[in-house]
Amino acid sequence: MLRDMIARGLDIECGLLLILDGGTGLRKAVDDVFGSHAVVQRCQVHKLRNVLSHLNEDDKSTWQRAITACFACEDYHEAKTMAKKIHTDLQTVSIQAARSFNEGIDDMLTMARLGLHKLLGRSFRTTNIIESVNSGVARFTRHITRWTTTDQRLRWTALALMEMEHAWNKVHNFKRLPMLQRAVQKELDKRSLDQPSTRKPKKISTRKRT
Repeated sequence: MLRDMIARGLDIECGLLLILDGGTGLRKAVDDVFGSHAVVQRCQVHKLRNVLSHLNEDDKSTWQRAITACFACEDYHEAKTMAKKIHTDLQTVSIQAARSFNEGIDDMLTMARLGLHKLLGRSFRTTNIIESVNSGVARFTRHITRWTTTDQRLRWTALALMEMEHAWNKVHNFKRLPMLQRAVQKELDKRSLDQPSTRKPKKISTRKRT
């Protein structure tokens, strides 16, 4: 899918902000195809759910407040300090929860690191922006019990998207998106200075596969 997007004209040279859940397969695909041009923000909602799933019911509310406060912190360095303390304290409660929280923690704080947590974090710190679309399509198609052709699936999906479109919200502070573009480019420039040998994306063939 990612290679096909490039073959159809997606320009990645200026960098991309990608909001991902914790799926290792998708992350590997992003690394293989986009390489150092990908700036990843991990979904904070998924991370919170994963951590809480390893805790007892009596402990969940306390740790939910602590982790939410960390993710809501607008200052990157302060958020990192809070995250380190949470990880240390979690180890005394649940090793599994501590490991889950610490895995990919830098990607959890990407919007803060870019300095855009306050302006654009509301829309870009979670995968809700796409999951709301997925759930909407599922709602429109849940009564269909027999799919006959791929064309039928595409037509129903297109119809569902058209029906939902009028209710979609704009990206919060969407007029500030040029700031995101500059911040992503700055992140890429920093990477090139820190790691001159950073692997670039593979050359993507535009040949049609059969």
